[in-house]
Amino acid sequence: MDEVDTFVRLLWEKIKFFATLLSALITIDVYYTNILLSTQIDKPYIAILLAVISFAVPTVIISVAIIGHDELKRRWARLIETLTFRAKVEAIIGLHRDFPDKLLRPGYFQATNISISVLLRLTNLLAQARTS
Repeated sequence: MDEVDTFVRLLWEKIKFFATLLSALITIDVYYTNILLSTQIDKPYIAILLAVISFAVPTVIISVAIIGHDELKRRWARLIETLTFRAKVEAIIGLHRDFPDKLLRPGYFQATNISISVLLRLTNLLAQARTS
């Protein structure tokens, strides 16, 4: 399962990366908008700069979200492709077999249940012998 684990790990890393990046960009946008709306700025070029930043950051957020969505779709497709290929190879080799109907009949495993109960009794007796 090394390939599958690798692809799952990479997918999770990409999810964490883009979630962190988007939350940082949204925080920056809220910060600059708050500064622009709450403070009195004496110099007009600073107010214009903050307004431009405040309106440009949502465009960057949307762009990053689109890029992240495409990247996650690509990683997911790669993971599903690997799982499908592995399942097809296992089916060709014969690892997936149907169980015979006799295994599904009620009472087929009754003897096994009795032996399990005997093992449980023996385990309890051994535990009691160790404690005494």
